[in-house]
Amino acid sequence: MIGLIGCGNMGAAIIKGAIANGAVTPADVCVYDISKLAIDKMIELGVEICVNNREVVSESDVIILATKPQYIPEVLADLKDVMNDKALISIAAGITTKDLKEMTNSVRILRVMPNTPALVGEGAAAFSLATDFTKEEKALAGGLFAAIGTIEWIAEELMDVISGFSGAGPAYVAMILEAMSDAAVKQGLPRVTAYRLAAQTLLGSAKLFMESGMNPSQMKDMVTSPGGVTIVGVEALERGGLRYAIMNCIDAATEKAMQMRPK
Repeated sequence: MIGLIGCGNMGAAIIKGAIANGAVTPADVCVYDISKLAIDKMIELGVEICVNNREVVSESDVIILATKPQYIPEVLADLKDVMNDKALISIAAGITTKDLKEMTNSVRILRVMPNTPALVGEGAAAFSLATDFTKEEKALAGGLFAAIGTIEWIAEELMDVISGFSGAGPAYVAMILEAMSDAAVKQGLPRVTAYRLAAQTLLGSAKLFMESGMNPSQMKDMVTSPGGVTIVGVEALERGGLRYAIMNCIDAATEKAMQMRPK
C-alpha cells in the first residue's frame, strides 16, 4: 500500500499520474490531508481516505510525505512511534536525509525533489543517492515518478541546488513566458495569441533540445543569422544581463533551500 500525507498540488500529481499510467491502482493508495477541499479531489480518484496521518502510516508500506517543509518536524514527531520499518519518500525542500533520519525511528528514507510540470506528466524529479531503500522500494519509487516525468539520481549534497534550480524552475520559466508575451503585446500582438506562441516556443525549443542532441549554443546559432533579427535580440539580452540574472536567481534560491533546515 502507498500512503500519501499531504494532498496538495504535488502530492496529488504524483498519485494521479501514477494511477493514470498504471503504476498503481486506486486500491493501492491511502491518503490524508487536513484540507477538505484537497480530500474531495482525491475521493474522485477512488483512493482510500484515512482519518489521520497515523492511519496512513499504519496501513502503508511506503509513505510519501508531501506536507510543506515547515510542518514536517511536527508531523513526524506525531508519527515517530508508528513509523517502525517503513519506507518514507520526502519531497520537502531543504530537509536533508540526515534530518529526516533524526526525526524518525528505524525508517528507510528516499529524498525526492519533483516539480510542478508533474501535473501534466512532464515533471523533472531528482532522487538522492543517500537512500537506504531496498531494491524493490527503489523500483516502486522509480515507477511512481517515471509516470509523471523524468528522474535523475543526484548526490545528497546537490539536492539543495535541485530545489533552487528545477524545483523552483517552473516559476522562472513562467516569468520568461510572461515577459515574452508582454513584449509581444507591447508590439501589438493580441494577448491570447502572445501567450500561445510564447508557450509553444518554449515547449518546442525544449523538445528540440531533448531530441536533437544539440547543445544550447548550437540551437541559438541555428536562428542567429549574420546581421539578422535574432542577433539584435541576443545582444539586447546580453546588455540586460539575462545570464547573470538567472545565475544569481538560482544561487539565491539554493541558499534559501539551505536555510530551511530544521532548527
